[in-house]
Amino acid sequence: MQENMREIDSGITLQKLEIFCCVAELGSVTKAAERIGIAQPVVTAHIRSLEAKLGVRLVGRAGRNISLTEAGQRVFSWAAEVIASKRQLEREIGTLRVGTAANVSVAASITVGSYILPEIVIAFHSSHPEAIISTHVSNSPSACEAVRTGECDFGLMTTEGDVSENLVVELLWNEPLVLVASPLNRHIGKGVNIHDLAKLPFITGPKSIVRRTIEDKNLAELGVNRQNIVLELSHTESIKRAVRSDVGVSFLFQAALKDELATGMLNRVEVPGLQMFVPVILVYRRDRSFTALQQALIDRVRAYASPTSADDKLPSKPPTPNLAVVKKGR
Repeated sequence: MQENMREIDSGITLQKLEIFCCVAELGSVTKAAERIGIAQPVVTAHIRSLEAKLGVRLVGRAGRNISLTEAGQRVFSWAAEVIASKRQLEREIGTLRVGTAANVSVAASITVGSYILPEIVIAFHSSHPEAIISTHVSNSPSACEAVRTGECDFGLMTTEGDVSENLVVELLWNEPLVLVASPLNRHIGKGVNIHDLAKLPFITGPKSIVRRTIEDKNLAELGVNRQNIVLELSHTESIKRAVRSDVGVSFLFQAALKDELATGMLNRVEVPGLQMFVPVILVYRRDRSFTALQQALIDRVRAYASPTSADDKLPSKPPTPNLAVVKKGR
């Protein structure tokens, strides 16, 4: 039996595992071939070879797509971990090869990656000039996937969502959503009644993004049904531009409004009785072993969430509620 296992192991190459994982993730041999850049028959041959080495059927047909058998699902779970570890090792070996001390790769959702992470990274770089830090900004699911596959060391994002059981989720803080209006607007003063919100022209994000979901949920709980959404824009910068032009009002991340509120380009509108927050979370692989530099950057992120010492030299951040760090086993 032991000899048989050695024989199987010797035939399972990382290339076969990578190809199998790609097919499993995309649910299609054709799409996998296009992504990898090899011919479709070659992809099929690798899958068949892997099945032969393991002695089980891994994939089957589900209409025009590929579905995993029970054995295929178990092999995929294992193979994904192997590939993630491989990518992590490749990055670490690459760092040693070029003679640098260490590097850090951070995945982030769009708003966090645009307005919060840069300040942390810049402050960190001032005390670690030898570090090579790369950030990969995308939507929350893509950022989470980059952490899961080992492409990034850890991630900062704005929602828990459907997180893999192999990832640890840590709540860092709750970022306030602030209602803003243009200084040109003569109909809105420094404050507005909750029930008058429904009549205001709003600029917000599409229903697929986290901020919009939280807005709708919180307002609905207060009996506010917005009747006049004039624009749905995906990026915060686009929304800010539209608000400055007095197209409408909007709820935006407090961290994204620092410059506009300081210079008077936008006005903050108080809504008594209304508080909305978006959770900012830290995500990393449960089996991840961090280098000293990577751990130092994670510690700096936590310090930003709950600064305790002036020596941190972090950018000033307005206090927000519920700053206690909470770890969640997944």
